[in-house]
Amino acid sequence: MLSHRVLQEETDRTQRKATHVVMAVLYGAQAFFIFDSKHISGQHSGAGEADMHRVVKKMMPTFSADQIFSSLSDTEKLNSSLYQCTLYCDVDHINGSMTYDRALQVYETLPKHLGQEGEKAVPLYAWLYPLKNLGHSVEILFFTKAEGVLDHLRQATMRCQEIMTDSTNGCVMKWFPDLTYKLSRLSELLQKYQSEFKRELAMAVKTMRESEGVDENRLRDILQNHDQSPFCPQSVPLWLNNKAAEVKALNVCKTRNIPIMKSQEELDGVLRSSNDRLLCFTLTSLEDKDPFLSTMEQHKLSVQENTMNQSDLTGQQETQRPFKPPDLTQKLKSDLRLFTKSYEDSRDGENIKFIAAVIPDISVPGSSIRLYQQGSLITTNFLLGLKPDPVQVAERKQSCVLLTFPQSTIRRPERYRVEYRVMTTSFMKVSKRPWNEVVTLAPAETCVVAGLKPFTLYQIRYSVIEHSGMSDFSKVIEVKTLRSPPEHLYVSRLLNKTMETIKVTWFQPESEDGASVLHYKVDYKEAGLEGWSTMVTEGPECKCIISLNLSTCYRVRVSAVYGEGEGDTSETSRETDVPVNVWYIDLSERKASLLLEVLKLQPEKKPVELKGWSDEESEVRSFLQCLSYSSQLSFCPWRSDPSKQIKFLVDLLSQASEWEEQTGEKTLKLVSSVCTYNTFPFPNGDNSKQSDFLLDLYSHVKDYETQTGRSVLPALQPVYKSASPAVWSIDLSERKASLLLEVLKLQPEKKPVELKGWSDEESEVRSFLQCLPYISQLRFYPDWSDPSKLIKFLVDLLSQAAEWEEQTGEKTLKLVSSVCTYRTFPFQYGDNSKQSDFLLDLYSHVKDCETKTGRSVLPALQPVYQSAHAVWSIDLSERKASLFLEVLKLQPEKKPVELKGWSDEESEVRSFLQCLPYISQLSFCPWRPDPSKQIKFLVDLVSQAAEWEEQTGEKTLKLVSSVCTYSTFPYHYGNTSKQSDFLLDLYSHVKDYETQTGRSVLPALQPVYQSAPAVWYIDLSERKASLLLEVQKLQPEKKPVELKGWSDEESEVRSFLQCLSYISQLSFYPRRSDPSKQIKFLVDLLSQAAEWEEQTGEKTLKLVSSVWTYNTFPFPNGDNSEQSDFLLDLYSHVKDYETQTGRSVLPALQPVYQSAPAVWSINLSERKASLLLEVLKLQPEKKPVELKGWSDEESEVRSFLQYLPYISQLR
Repeated sequence: MLSHRVLQEETDRTQRKATHVVMAVLYGAQAFFIFDSKHISGQHSGAGEADMHRVVKKMMPTFSADQIFSSLSDTEKLNSSLYQCTLYCDVDHINGSMTYDRALQVYETLPKHLGQEGEKAVPLYAWLYPLKNLGHSVEILFFTKAEGVLDHLRQATMRCQEIMTDSTNGCVMKWFPDLTYKLSRLSELLQKYQSEFKRELAMAVKTMRESEGVDENRLRDILQNHDQSPFCPQSVPLWLNNKAAEVKALNVCKTRNIPIMKSQEELDGVLRSSNDRLLCFTLTSLEDKDPFLSTMEQHKLSVQENTMNQSDLTGQQETQRPFKPPDLTQKLKSDLRLFTKSYEDSRDGENIKFIAAVIPDISVPGSSIRLYQQGSLITTNFLLGLKPDPVQVAERKQSCVLLTFPQSTIRRPERYRVEYRVMTTSFMKVSKRPWNEVVTLAPAETCVVAGLKPFTLYQIRYSVIEHSGMSDFSKVIEVKTLRSPPEHLYVSRLLNKTMETIKVTWFQPESEDGASVLHYKVDYKEAGLEGWSTMVTEGPECKCIISLNLSTCYRVRVSAVYGEGEGDTSETSRETDVPVNVWYIDLSERKASLLLEVLKLQPEKKPVELKGWSDEESEVRSFLQCLSYSSQLSFCPWRSDPSKQIKFLVDLLSQASEWEEQTGEKTLKLVSSVCTYNTFPFPNGDNSKQSDFLLDLYSHVKDYETQTGRSVLPALQPVYKSASPAVWSIDLSERKASLLLEVLKLQPEKKPVELKGWSDEESEVRSFLQCLPYISQLRFYPDWSDPSKLIKFLVDLLSQAAEWEEQTGEKTLKLVSSVCTYRTFPFQYGDNSKQSDFLLDLYSHVKDCETKTGRSVLPALQPVYQSAHAVWSIDLSERKASLFLEVLKLQPEKKPVELKGWSDEESEVRSFLQCLPYISQLSFCPWRPDPSKQIKFLVDLVSQAAEWEEQTGEKTLKLVSSVCTYSTFPYHYGNTSKQSDFLLDLYSHVKDYETQTGRSVLPALQPVYQSAPAVWYIDLSERKASLLLEVQKLQPEKKPVELKGWSDEESEVRSFLQCLSYISQLSFYPRRSDPSKQIKFLVDLLSQAAEWEEQTGEKTLKLVSSVWTYNTFPFPNGDNSEQSDFLLDLYSHVKDYETQTGRSVLPALQPVYQSAPAVWSINLSERKASLLLEVLKLQPEKKPVELKGWSDEESEVRSFLQYLPYISQLR
């Protein structure tokens, strides 16, 4: 410990009697172990003394008693039991005589006897310095800091030793020698650094003391360099905390008897034998390559290289930031706590296996909880602490359940994993079957679980999945599906004079549990109205008679009731309409008086549909009398001239008005009543035709009122209230907006309006502006050819709204925005490409309008852009990226972007780079023919990102990588073959860019390649195998590879051989027509593998065999005939190769043939029977054989007889 009291007290320095000052004192304790063996006789004293020396010497490298004792030979252990030891130590209470075993125990605990804070240590050495040489102006702060540095280094070194030698950590250190090496290496580096620091400190102090003036810069530089080194107090304890936490976690698992997997191979073995769910607490950084130790090594080397030039070292350290390892302790503790709690709670009695494992994974530093199911990885980050609320049942049916997800605590869920299973109940026992899964993409709020059995009890739970991991499963709910409904519902009408009787019959439903139907519930209602009326059958009869009032139209459904309670009722049957009779007539061919007589004979009012009409006043008046017997009046929809229909209706209203004046009868109300239905004037709805008809009818009736002075429109108000289409469709270039306004005012509620055309006249635009308070949604006809005119109309509308708002203060702009705020604006149905182009052009034109007029319009449109479509589609060769950036900034959240085109201009690429923080996913239009241009654009984008990152320090490359990291990149929908070609070419181009510029870009793209396709496709005749190898090394796991083509070059075959270590399954593109070339390539591959195995001793042939061992080899999908031909030919060629070279290859292929097709297919007229026999002998069991052809030769028939012991079935 450094002592500087004399440096602080000026009076002590001037004392004449003092000659030196104490500069440092070493505290500790001395212990002397004196060993003696009384059994050593004089004759063998020399040999016995040598044995004792060897035993004592083995105590020096370590304090661990177990390690010392295990290092002794059997003879030394026997002799040591006779040794006597006497201990002399500065710590009094442990002195005295003892046996050798007791001495080892005391020796192991010596450091602990100094106390937790070293309070029992005694002074051992003191360093003095002449008082006359002591400087008078050196700041005490420097010495205090130096003291702290040395204390920090000593504490860190001691902590390394404590972790390694602590007996509780013995098993962990034995299991993971790499951890012991890391701790030992850190201790060694700390000791060397401490020595070097002391040397530098001593030289600096000496220089200051010996020089006339006091120069503190050197001492300041030493301390500053330390603070900026990886040995600083901010870094080393953090690293040690991480390691201690990892060791503690393993000890906790060990004490709880949780199996610990020491390697990936052990974990794979457990997974292969596991049919249940498995939770794995995974340490991901324990045995991974340690960047912190590497940084310390590099720092040590850099310091040694720059020792001769101190100024260079100082300059270097001034600009260098200390490397700080990540703090993993909190995540480790949290994951361990959640994992052990789940282990203790036994997961609601589920059959879940708990294990721990040490598996390196840079994507999840520190630790994670992995979830496996039946040996397959479900998620690498199972968030046990995040448990969503239970799902709610919205609707039950016989074969499905509609679920509603509660509001998620996760901010942006990507999808939901819903799991369900059957609960079967037997005598005194409830059986739980395996879980089935349904995946629903967010932001869906509901999920349909289909394929269920009727009247069956199910358990349901779900988990929320986001980019960082998967939440714990919600609480399990139980739901029982409904019983099967009655089937084959049939409705017939039975007429009488006063009532209409409906007869309903059906088939008895299936009973899942043999229960009997108590009665049936029959629901019926008037079509188009809400609410059902119900009647119940007297027993389980499958028929019902319903008596209804005249002039009504009904719909029927039936359900079966099995018990007295409401819970045991079947699902309702399909709703069935009651047949309706309609009278059709052409009044230009038949007299209305005839129709009147017939209608009078009807027991009820019936609908009437006119196929033609007459303009004669007498005929119109006669038809007016028919209305009392009609329930509904409609026109034949395919009549071409609606103006004649309107003229007839106006004539009818005119006659009704005159008759009402003459008689006082409510004739206008009668006309209105038969026209009051929602599709008037047609039996079936057509928004466009119906809108035109109703607008023109209103106009003509209004003209009639003006000419005659009669009031007719009030009587038509019920018609416009009930007959209004779901969407009003109008062409403002043909009809006045004022007309639409009057009609809209008659509506009971706001309705959507679709514009088929518009006017540029300012007065018309202003008139349409007055319609907006009565409009719920403004749409445009999607087939309109020129969107620029549409945009001009909208800009004019916004301009008029802004002027009106300035004049009146009314929120007119907000009103315009409200009718445009819906997801598919400006069309009824979504088209991402058209909609994106429209919204971008609209933004540009509105911005120009703001510039010209000085008015602020865009803020009012913000809700429109915030409710926009799910995917933005843009062609950057036609529109500026800066415009796109402004629009993206209006979005409430990141959204995917699909590029239809792009620009090579550097400024445009840089502008698009600024858009990335607002993009969740970047994709390219898949039908663009030239992917090379897409790749060039991406390389340019990466180039700009790298330059920007160098200039600003922002993580721009990471940003580019994040928007490209999804499983189908670079396309919105997956095409594995195209995707593989794209990613390989992109890697090649980016690598060339790195070579040309010296920049490191590929590491940032690693997440993109790790989320790559499930199967890699490659044509080795077009791309180098070395390129595939580099890309595969980026994968987090082995993946299948499918070859579309190959090369015969020996170098390429050898290169591809190196790829096999990263391939899980090798197959060939099934549409390649010549299997002989495929076989030649495989034989060449085996040849290279055999040569390499001879040269290196590596099991290369076994590696080749492993990627071929699957039941459909060599194709991804099975075809017994083609597969059999291929395997037989391959066997023949490999056998020829063995004969030519003398190498043994076929034994390595035995697993391939043992996993061969379920049925062997062979044509014995083309191949020898002996060949098939050899192959069948490799099979682990008998298999069926299918003959496609055969030989009549006696020898071949005889050979075939030898097959039979290996054949289970001959076809």
